Amino acid sequence: MVKRLLILLMIVGSSAVNADEQKCVVRQPDGTLEIRHVDIASALNVPATLQSYLDAHEAGRKQSVEECIEARRRFSSARAREAEAGTPR
Repeated sequence: MVKRLLILLMIVGSSAVNADEQKCVVRQPDGTLEIRHVDIASALNVPATLQSYLDAHEAGRKQSVEECIEARRRFSSARAREAEAGTPR
């Protein structure tokens, strides 16, 4: 019984760790799309947080965050899904 409870807690705990993971569509200066996977402590306002990071650490590239969704969901845009398919994970 204890063994089953521990296994259940491990499963629930591992899914909670990934619950905040998001994936974002980032438009590159040449117009192509890039998918960025982010895992931040707070899932609130992920696009603005990622945009601030890009502006500070990759300032010369002029990238823009277009959309962020939960990692398990599908992007609504066909171009974003195509970019994701070409992104190693």
